[in-house]
Formats: sequence, C-alpha cells, structure tokens
Amino acid sequence: MKRASAAFLICALALSPLCVCGTRCFITDEPAEPGSCLLNQVWKECGSSCPRDCQNINDVVLICAAVCKRGCFCQPPYIFLSGTAGPCVLPRECP
Repeated sequence: MKRASAAFLICALALSPLCVCGTRCFITDEPAEPGSCLLNQVWKECGSSCPRDCQNINDVVLICAAVCKRGCFCQPPYIFLSGTAGPCVLPRECP
C-alpha cells in the first residue's frame, strides 16, 4: 500500500473533479492482476472510485470524485458488501 500525499488528501476531502494527482499520491489495494477477481466480479481499467455497496445502496445521490480506479468491480446487479473491495452480494442480501 502506498502512502497518500497531503495534497491528495486535501484534494479527496474537497471532492473536487479538478484535482489531479501524481502517480504516487493515492492509496490502492488493487489486485496484482486481472485474473484475481472474486466471484461475481470483473476487472476494469477505469471503474468508479465510489461503487455502490450495502451502506450506500439507498442513497438517492452519491457524491463522488470523478476519478478512475483500476481493479475488480461487482458485475450488475451485484454490489459490494462493504466499501470498495471484498465480496459482491445481491442488494436483497445486504444486512
């Protein structure tokens, strides 16, 4: 995992789509390779940095910075159980 720079943290907290970070300013725990995704997931080169999960599934509006994230994402209609990684579940399976 890489350390985030102070500039990126300020950028992320402001949720500004105008913020652009260098190659070493973000934290990532992406899989080492596309073939490492879990069940009901697909690899994307440019997926949402704020995918739907059980905690935000009922939010009408999801405020999110327009930043690509490489990694595994849930195949529709599945969503992450929690956060932006881990198992994918159907919305009706959320706790």
